[in-house]
Amino acid sequence: MAKLSEDLQQLARGERVYCLNCGALNETGRAECENCQFPLEKPAPLYVNLIQTVIKPMRAMARIAATVPVIQAVFVVLLVAAISMLIYVSSVLFQLQYYFEDFSRITPTLRDFFLKNPAPDFGFNYFLTTLFFTFIPWLAFTIAVFYVARLFFRNDARTNFAALLSITGFARIVQIATVVFLLFPFNPDDTIRAIESGLSIAILAWQIALITIGVRISTGLSWNRASLVTVIPALLFQFLLGLPI
Repeated sequence: MAKLSEDLQQLARGERVYCLNCGALNETGRAECENCQFPLEKPAPLYVNLIQTVIKPMRAMARIAATVPVIQAVFVVLLVAAISMLIYVSSVLFQLQYYFEDFSRITPTLRDFFLKNPAPDFGFNYFLTTLFFTFIPWLAFTIAVFYVARLFFRNDARTNFAALLSITGFARIVQIATVVFLLFPFNPDDTIRAIESGLSIAILAWQIALITIGVRISTGLSWNRASLVTVIPALLFQFLLGLPI
């Protein structure tokens, strides 16, 4: 907890750049690390980090791990939450339309359920609940990655919570790809459901790959160890707890 508290305190101090070679903290604007003279990364705008996270992940994750753009990561998580809300609301509306277009498609029990129960609440409470279940899993997953790295590779990993928080936040940008689900409005067809499941698995694998790259760069661990640090929490959250990473 002491290391985590130190990272959070450094986060509150303002702009800084971490050396990816030795882990030293440097003032923004320096070209080289004052400790080991390793070339330092320079901060980039949100749109640059977003685009390069998708098309140049190695380049983007190196910059994100070094410059720790946590505020930008918050905007990314908010954007993904907004897309998720849009997809969910659209899915419910398509589902209701499908059922009410022809009552013969549903059993009397389901018909009674839809007639007796009010429509889903998409108001302020739904908005707050969505945000809660967006940010809490993000923070919890990052904490899990942080402590798995420290538990297994304490002597080898340069663990920094703020850097990992930025990495896992930007890795969520691939979830925007779920917007393609809007092309498949509610449909009970097994083929459509299989396509959506396949897309979900592909997006999850892509996200895990991005986090692994970020963990590899930020901690200095080998690819095998970085994969282990990422996959263990991912399996815990996705398959045991049923929470997003």
